[in-house]
Amino acid sequence: MKIKIGDIYKWWIVFIIFIILTLAGIVQLQAQNIGFNGAGFFENQTAQSDEWLEELNSFVLRVPGGAIAKYANPSPERGGWGLDSTIVDSITTMYKSKDEEQTDDALEKWYRKTANQPEDSYLDRLIALQVRFPEMRVIYAANIYIEPELAIQPIEYLLLNGVNIVVVEMGNESYSQVKHDFEEYVSKMEGLRSLVRALGVPVSHPAAPSGTRSRKDHDEWNESLANYNAMRGDWITFHPYYDGREFPSLQGSVDTVGAFNEIASFDFAEQFLEMKAGFPSAGGYIVTESNSQPSRLIGDTDLNAYLIKRLLEVGGQEFDFFCIHNGVSPDVYGFIYGKENEQRKNKSFASFVEVNQPDTVCRYDTTFVEVIECDTATFIPERCIRCQKFFYALFHRKRCLNCIEPEVITCDTLYVQKLEFICE
Repeated sequence: MKIKIGDIYKWWIVFIIFIILTLAGIVQLQAQNIGFNGAGFFENQTAQSDEWLEELNSFVLRVPGGAIAKYANPSPERGGWGLDSTIVDSITTMYKSKDEEQTDDALEKWYRKTANQPEDSYLDRLIALQVRFPEMRVIYAANIYIEPELAIQPIEYLLLNGVNIVVVEMGNESYSQVKHDFEEYVSKMEGLRSLVRALGVPVSHPAAPSGTRSRKDHDEWNESLANYNAMRGDWITFHPYYDGREFPSLQGSVDTVGAFNEIASFDFAEQFLEMKAGFPSAGGYIVTESNSQPSRLIGDTDLNAYLIKRLLEVGGQEFDFFCIHNGVSPDVYGFIYGKENEQRKNKSFASFVEVNQPDTVCRYDTTFVEVIECDTATFIPERCIRCQKFFYALFHRKRCLNCIEPEVITCDTLYVQKLEFICE
């Protein structure tokens, strides 16, 4: 029997302590800290998709997803994620963001999703999923644009019914919705933040893109967020995506071989450390969306599967939780995608299975690579007696052979230490 809010006042909240074993450079990958975003998960859930999820060993699920977070108002009495036209109208008018939605017609999209909601609540489906996958961990992306007392109710309901919520995000990419106005963001989320913290669950704030995607407004947002969090110690959320800015071979016509080599040599660990360094006071760091961008770029290919493998290998070590976009969906972004009776596994599915095995061991392997460095120099001596004569100089612009020394090339063989992250 499901427990309704108000039936009891004692909460059972289970927290997972991740232990990273470091001994002689060996690290055991911890299960349960990698997973996927749940955008469209329940809309596309089938008996087949649930059966395939059994192969993943354990996983983290982020719900309700990305852009839908600002519309969701779920309860056991409302179907789906509790969308309604009133919320869609008000939120879209005030907080729409093309950066987040990737469309100019967000209203039509969300009207359609509202109309297509099922009669049963996705909260109850999530509770049932937790029963089937008891090791599943859930990241909940809350709606900060409705009253805090409403926004906290689905979180309480899920916790009371045994769903293992490990962190609550304050919206999804909220910086773009409030036009990078950090004070506006604080005014919208702080009431909900207090209610979530009172439950003993950590909250996480969205960092704006940085690095190759840095902009002035992004940088200002991240600086404000770091200052706000300095005395609070909340968690920080990142969404690293990848395209031709990180891997030039993905620009224009994709150079598959070149892209493989660029992904192989890309220092994801350094990138992730730089992202986290901007928020030194954070109590935790999570990635709730990451992939190549857009989905049609390399989609369901071996190349994208290799990118996902590398992201999960390194991201699983560098972050408390690391989620790929996307889990079960209608398009090729999903590990499982397609319409009912036509679903298939994305090639990235196998990457997840490989990395998420409980006996997977990763290590930093030090090797020495031979590098040859050469310098070239041309030595020009003083003019010889012949070249100094007046008539020779008059009829010859160049020096004689006795005055020209060939280029001298000197080479040294160096052995450079190289650090590689290898999972077996």
